[in-house]
Amino acid sequence: GGVPLKCTMNPAVGREDEFQIVPTTGSKKVMIVGGGPAGLEAARIANLRGHRVVLYEKGERLGGQVNIASIPPTKQELTKAVKYLSAQVKKSGVKLEIGKKVTSELIDQIKPDAVVIATGSSPVIPDIPGADNPKIITIKEVLSSEVTVGNKVLIIGGGMVGAETADYLTDLSVDITLLEMAEDIALDMVIWQREFLLERLSSRGVKVITSAVVREFLDDGAVFIKDGKEDRATGIDNIIIAAGTQSVDGLY
Repeated sequence: GGVPLKCTMNPAVGREDEFQIVPTTGSKKVMIVGGGPAGLEAARIANLRGHRVVLYEKGERLGGQVNIASIPPTKQELTKAVKYLSAQVKKSGVKLEIGKKVTSELIDQIKPDAVVIATGSSPVIPDIPGADNPKIITIKEVLSSEVTVGNKVLIIGGGMVGAETADYLTDLSVDITLLEMAEDIALDMVIWQREFLLERLSSRGVKVITSAVVREFLDDGAVFIKDGKEDRATGIDNIIIAAGTQSVDGLY
């Protein structure tokens, strides 16, 4: 009647009997597209089974979005998983093509027996009037320091990603408003982690607006509906979108 063991990075935890690594009877040429955790694990397992594996990563480093996810406070340990998987893949002899983008033409040229698409996801920008506002930026742009935010920001989306980004920005002395359509924020987090995060956000003066739906982006903020009434957040230097992600499926 207990809760089964689970692990974000290792699907075999608690299910070891189901995930036996069985040597293949016919080695194949396998192309892995994407060097994030999924691509690295696919490369590791395929190699262990006896396939000839080449992993392609268009960026300059392995790890994918975990490199971004590990930036907010308390999340640095996520890098351990990437370091482990990267080390295992390199040690196993998997050929790595770093900084090389895979196209359909390259696939036709290489002619692999199998292609594993592990290209991750990209941010969703809501289809709302004013979404072409140049002040709108993504979580990735903020956490990777691709852009420098202003003194006053509005974060759209108060799930774990939006809330942790707010936590990160408090260290930069930024005035933050976090707007979420649900009744509370960070509901997708582990309970004890969420409690600590909410305490930090409260103590650092982050303004939280829940049960609110954005209707329009303005030049300096947004119009939203809360409790059936229209309201506005204005005087905003940057609008940060944390409204989820969508699969990068250009090779499908």
